[in-house]
Amino acid sequence: MPQPSTVIQIRELRLASLPAGQGPLVMAWLGRLPGLEVSQNGPLTLTIRYVAGRYRMSELRQQLTDAGFHPDNSLWSRLRLALYDYSDQLARHNLAQPASRSYSREAYARIYQQHLHGDHDDTPEELRHDS
Repeated sequence: MPQPSTVIQIRELRLASLPAGQGPLVMAWLGRLPGLEVSQNGPLTLTIRYVAGRYRMSELRQQLTDAGFHPDNSLWSRLRLALYDYSDQLARHNLAQPASRSYSREAYARIYQQHLHGDHDDTPEELRHDS
């Protein structure tokens, strides 16, 4: 199972067209948060990278709204946010689970190689022949 620090979420955040020029301000505001990387893909689009389990996209979006910024509120953006939220919840749940106790593929292969294969007969050699 992957360690929490190795699972990176990459999310796209679209901003409303008004007020104009909020992209760099949002980028600077999000850039202050630890463990979060932000890049601007266009005047209204930001790409956000963060460690799974540390942030949730819905919480980040709400913090932006509370700070006075205006994320896009179109149907497509809301559907995307719902999918991101589900994915973030699932990642948090899965990362909280202890590692599986089942054999890994390599361990299973090693055990399988140690077993006898093919036509194996436990009958002693002298009893196998009728003569």
